[in-house]
Amino acid sequence: MRKNFQSIVLLLIFLLMFSFLLGGTTLVKAEVREFVVTFNYDPPPIAHFNPWATGALFYGWWFTQEPLFWYLANNDTYIPWLGEKFEWDPVKKTLTVRLRRGVLWHDGRVFTSKDVLTTVYINAPLWYPAPGAPSRMLLNVTAPDEYTVVWEFNYTSPTAIPSTLYSTIQPYSLFGEWADELRRLAWSGANLTVLNEFRDRFLKECRPTTIVGTGPFKFKEVTDIEIIYEKFDRYWRGAENIKFDRVRVIRATSDVQDALTLQGVVHWRWGFYSKEAQMYAQAHPETFWIGFVPYGGISVVILNCHRYPLNIPEVRKAIYYAFNTTEYRNIAIPGEGLLDGVVGKKGLVYPLSVAYGLFGKDFVDGLNDYGGAKGADFKKAEEILLNLGFRKDTEGIWVTPNGTRLEFTCLYIPEWWAVLADAFVAQMSRFGIKITLVGTRWDPFCASLFRDHDYDIYLRFGTWYSIHPYTVMYNLFVARNSWEGIPAPYPLHEPQIVEAPGWVASWIVEKGKPWLVGERGINVTRLTIELERETDPEKMKEGLKFLTWYCNEYPFYLPYSLSGRMYVINREKVSGFPADTLNPLWLPYPYSDIFPCVLWISLGMFGPKVPYTGAYVLVYMLEKVPQFLGADGNYYGPYKRGDAARIPEEDAVKLIEEGLASYTPPTYIYVTAYAKTSIPAFTGVDGETYGPYREGDAMLIPKEDAERLVAEGKATYSPPVPAEIPEISGAVSDLLGRVSRLETSVSAVGADVSALSKKVDDLTGQISSTVTTITAIGAIIIILSIISIILSLRKK
Repeated sequence: MRKNFQSIVLLLIFLLMFSFLLGGTTLVKAEVREFVVTFNYDPPPIAHFNPWATGALFYGWWFTQEPLFWYLANNDTYIPWLGEKFEWDPVKKTLTVRLRRGVLWHDGRVFTSKDVLTTVYINAPLWYPAPGAPSRMLLNVTAPDEYTVVWEFNYTSPTAIPSTLYSTIQPYSLFGEWADELRRLAWSGANLTVLNEFRDRFLKECRPTTIVGTGPFKFKEVTDIEIIYEKFDRYWRGAENIKFDRVRVIRATSDVQDALTLQGVVHWRWGFYSKEAQMYAQAHPETFWIGFVPYGGISVVILNCHRYPLNIPEVRKAIYYAFNTTEYRNIAIPGEGLLDGVVGKKGLVYPLSVAYGLFGKDFVDGLNDYGGAKGADFKKAEEILLNLGFRKDTEGIWVTPNGTRLEFTCLYIPEWWAVLADAFVAQMSRFGIKITLVGTRWDPFCASLFRDHDYDIYLRFGTWYSIHPYTVMYNLFVARNSWEGIPAPYPLHEPQIVEAPGWVASWIVEKGKPWLVGERGINVTRLTIELERETDPEKMKEGLKFLTWYCNEYPFYLPYSLSGRMYVINREKVSGFPADTLNPLWLPYPYSDIFPCVLWISLGMFGPKVPYTGAYVLVYMLEKVPQFLGADGNYYGPYKRGDAARIPEEDAVKLIEEGLASYTPPTYIYVTAYAKTSIPAFTGVDGETYGPYREGDAMLIPKEDAERLVAEGKATYSPPVPAEIPEISGAVSDLLGRVSRLETSVSAVGADVSALSKKVDDLTGQISSTVTTITAIGAIIIILSIISIILSLRKK
């Protein structure tokens, strides 16, 4: 009995402890803040942990490895990371990086310059000064001390410095021996064959058993089901700033990935595989945020500038005005922003996010949009051709003054561009241009485009930029494509020579420049070639600005869509992401178009959705307020003056303290002013749109706007005096004089009255403010008519 009692007690204690442990486990599990993504990776032993070799565990490095600097391509800026600062000497062509101290690898080792050298040696075998090496861009790389690294270049390109700085660093502990041997072989005079043989050995034989990084998450394990990363508690930026405790990558096929996303299991995706899944997510914006982020690629219609009449820039403009890009998008790829004036602009070879960052909004907005707001502008296209002396024949086809019909051949690959081809042909037909499609395969297509140039028009995927915006222009005007070594310069049969506009940077038209033709003529291709060696960032931007203007003003390369990536984020599970897809944080190298969120997580801005328990209040904006992250984890704005917004109370208090908002709607005084000249539409201080106005128009507008327009000499508070009023006044004075002297005959008075009536009729359509004056004049005419009758009776 005693034994039974003891057994029962022990059992109860065990159950109690088990329930406690179970409860504790449940509690811990509930507190784990997890970020879940999905990818169909190959697990080990198929995959391995050498990131340089084919078959590496692709998803093994995103959350663990970090760069020296994050590079924001959209505005050409750097965020210091493992490197604290860098110095570029354009004369010596040296790049010096000062490394951050106090950074630990996940295995506890200290991060130093040895790790950077390891990465450089393995990354750049073709840069080494080995006999037969195809490139000598990098002459040497050294480490004067543990926290300084110096690169010595023979020459640079626009991509050389960014790609050097944003390289993710691998540890010496895993790859140092291989890197040291590569260095020894390269600098000891080994020929390229020996160097490549050793590197091939490295790619095949080097197989670390784990992943070691410096990032916010430490690799834990990979299975057939998932990859697990756990927060690194000694992270150099502070583990407490990382809002997720764990990252889980679920292994799944494409259809399962769609299902997991719609079920809320997966928090982050780049697009859907099925159209149905995308449409479902778009129908539930309360759960799914969907945004299209361009990364520089564009698809194009290429016009052969060598063939008449496409060698006339105005003809190319007319074709682009008549090409309805909006109509095409709605047919082919609905849901992607593309050339909609928000993400991209018709006539612009860069996404707006890139162009605004490089050249400023005013310049970009001033470029031709080729009817982009409506998709096309047939009226403008017709006007251009008519001004050239073109006409339509009896079949409705445009004909040049010398009798050449606008009939063009168009080469394309049906498997890739059938939808575009059909849309393009139909649109051109409606406008009066006949397109004959010729389908082919890849090799004949390349032979024609790159070598023979024997078709008028080509449909193809367009250019792209890799790391730096210069690469777009390089691919347009300089690029040598790899198809059987045949060169493919753009535009077809370049060079193009154009007069430099007045605003162009002075150094571009300096006497003696190799691209200069005459005083201000610019050989566009030669300028692009020379620009590749430009190391001054401002000059680079000025050169790209000119080339961007050229591509817009002299179109030969007609963008119809932007390449990019559609991101899907479960806003019920995570928060803190930039809602504006033009934000440079959406394109940070090295993890640009896959996981930009790695940077957001590391910055401490992106994390789990935390229920907001505070209050929301209504405020009114007193000034412009840029987009901001609210206390509830959601983004608000941007707002303009006069906007009303319901935002978290904490944010409202902050805006009010800064004088940017008020709990009460702003009070505006409205006054009447009169336009002294044409005034385009503008946004008033009350947030409303006013205008456009013509000279003489009355404007009821906010007092502040009226004062501004008056100060600028564009408006006045006095109503304009119609030209007819002085004439009427003079005539009335003369008539009264005649009456007083009783010298006017009835017929003369009648004639004067008729003349006065005509003057009044001439006032029809004048502004409303002159109504009172006209009424008074009418009264005078009535009085004079009565006097005329009296005189008539007296004579009788």
